[in-house]
Amino acid sequence: MVALRVAIMAIAAAVSAAGAQATQVTQTYSARAVDLESGELLYSEHHTESLRNGEISTSRVVYVDCAGDTLATKTMQFAAAPTRPAFSIEYHVEGAAEGVYTVGDSLVLERRRGISTESETKTVAINEPVVIDGGFDHAVRQHWDRLGAGKSFAFDFPVPDRLASYRFRVRMTDETMHHGQPARRFRIEPASFFVRLVAPSIELIYDHSSRRLLR
Repeated sequence: MVALRVAIMAIAAAVSAAGAQATQVTQTYSARAVDLESGELLYSEHHTESLRNGEISTSRVVYVDCAGDTLATKTMQFAAAPTRPAFSIEYHVEGAAEGVYTVGDSLVLERRRGISTESETKTVAINEPVVIDGGFDHAVRQHWDRLGAGKSFAFDFPVPDRLASYRFRVRMTDETMHHGQPARRFRIEPASFFVRLVAPSIELIYDHSSRRLLR
């Protein structure tokens, strides 16, 4: 497994009216993923988000390699909840794809191993709280005060590539500084103590005032 550092690089926003009662906002930002040991750029990701009346409605992410070729494209629809988007991602080189969407009280997990293979699906019961893919970012902001008070937040996280859901937790490890600005460091790890003994964790840094992911 390659150790990565993903840094948010820039953000811009364009605002337009979408009717008398609604405001549509489109914001874009980019990030770079680098090898932690060598500092080599591995890929970049380019996000386009649409917000309606301040709430996110759709998101599109394009992953690009160092040569400028598209590696994958991901779309998310946040109709159900900010933490539980329907999402799909297509890997352009392999022709593989995966996704998750809600049907009634269940989640449908879908995967395709390659362009010449059939898609596989599995339906699993929703075990609240559920966080799906990019909905994790919104879950952190929703539980900001709870996490800041030293409490953890556990959730089910569906992994369509495995056609299964796993229990994870997030907790704040410390208050820190990032490029001279106050920030909070969080850790995502398996909820089970025994699984934590053998499984890796992920560390994230969020800006303290805007609550935006920085790294």
